[in-house]
Amino acid sequence: TPLYSSAASDVYKRQMKLPGAYYSYKTHKGPTDDAAKYDSLKNLYPLLKKQASYYAELSQLAFNQQKWKEALHYINKAINQETKEQQHLFYKQKAFIFEQLNNNEQLIKCLEDYLKYSPQDSQALLKLAQTHLKLHNTKTAVSYLSQYLTQHPNDYDLNLEIAHYYLKLKQYDEAIQHANRYLARYTANSEALLLIIDAYKKNKQYDKAVPFIKKYLATHPTDVVKSYQLAVHLEQQHNYQEAVEYYKHCLLYTSDAADE
Repeated sequence: TPLYSSAASDVYKRQMKLPGAYYSYKTHKGPTDDAAKYDSLKNLYPLLKKQASYYAELSQLAFNQQKWKEALHYINKAINQETKEQQHLFYKQKAFIFEQLNNNEQLIKCLEDYLKYSPQDSQALLKLAQTHLKLHNTKTAVSYLSQYLTQHPNDYDLNLEIAHYYLKLKQYDEAIQHANRYLARYTANSEALLLIIDAYKKNKQYDKAVPFIKKYLATHPTDVVKSYQLAVHLEQQHNYQEAVEYYKHCLLYTSDAADE
């Protein structure tokens, strides 16, 4: 007759593994050791099974190995083990797992719940914006990008990007404002200048577009279309002398093109 029952024997074997498992877990460092750390940490279950951070660490190690379903399983256990007041700490980690599972609906839900507690988290704001853009929810995406830019106003590339979205949404003042922020750093950038020109024209404020058209033409003198449009506008405003100069400009570059 065996000294232990089968179940009791299994418990004894797991307990005997604990010192070695703990040492193994602590001595494996770096991403190349994720698999070894993962296996060692699972063996520490009897010692750490009531700690939310234990499951969160298992989830992260599974994530690092692209074991998405296991990562989701463990992050759910971490949330269930945590107090209700602290569960939100794991929502962002869960969201990034859903991203890998191509579950955008749950990704959005997790990040929205997370931001209720951590509204200043830049990474979460950007991820939400990117996800909504992927789903063609431009207006919602812009609201999150705008929140991000209140914290990072000197993110010049994002200022230009959001200017394009505002233009698409026909929010011309906002488009101009953000494109101007970009121009504060890159003063002669043609993309920003053309965006501002387009926004003013669509908002029926052609007079305000004129300085930007002139600035654009200073570095793009061969753009005959813009030169002609400016000449016509100046003529309509009875600014004949300046209009003639831009008409001449058009003729000069049109004839150059014909000669080629």
